[in-house]
Amino acid sequence: MRPRAEPLGEGGGEKLAAAIAEAGAHRSPEPVDALLTAEGDHAVRLYLSGSEMSAGSPEQVNVYALDMTDQR
Repeated sequence: MRPRAEPLGEGGGEKLAAAIAEAGAHRSPEPVDALLTAEGDHAVRLYLSGSEMSAGSPEQVNVYALDMTDQR
């Protein structure tokens, strides 16, 4: 699986790809702090976890995002 990491700046795409691989292997990756490049100057913290496999569902990883712009 190849993540869509283009909207992330400053190395966020590489960090997200590594976290997706860890979560997909049912390990607990560290949160990913990144800047959104498409929407101006917004910061996010991404939390990832592996999904339980269920019949007919392609979902493998859950991603939760927190807006961290004001905390930077």
